[in-house]
Amino acid sequence: MIQNAIAKLKTEIEQSKNNQFVQVVGEFLLDHLNKFPQDAEKIMVIDKTVAKSIDELWRVARGRKVGNSAGMYGEEVMAIVFKYFGIESAVTIPVSAAAPVMKAERPDVTTKKTTVDFDVNLDDFL
Repeated sequence: MIQNAIAKLKTEIEQSKNNQFVQVVGEFLLDHLNKFPQDAEKIMVIDKTVAKSIDELWRVARGRKVGNSAGMYGEEVMAIVFKYFGIESAVTIPVSAAAPVMKAERPDVTTKKTTVDFDVNLDDFL
């Protein structure tokens, strides 16, 4: 079972080379499986994927949005991923520089007026 779960994750990681979120979360799950092989059956659920776990992260982030942005870090991100896969782990996940960070941000599209300290009148040049 563990080998199949690892193969499933590696395949998804390989197929999503341009998606940094799949790469980071997938690698974290691979590391988790190496330490806790009993969770392999949770990864093997057919309709559960790393990409869909990231969709769940975005859904949660949108629910926490303040203004134009929302963010989650480290332990919280992986707790949501674990919950998505049905992994009930009492393991404390260390926050590190490599921990996935989800930040949804929409740029401000409103027009802002600026003040100009420079004032020229055409009459000054005549």
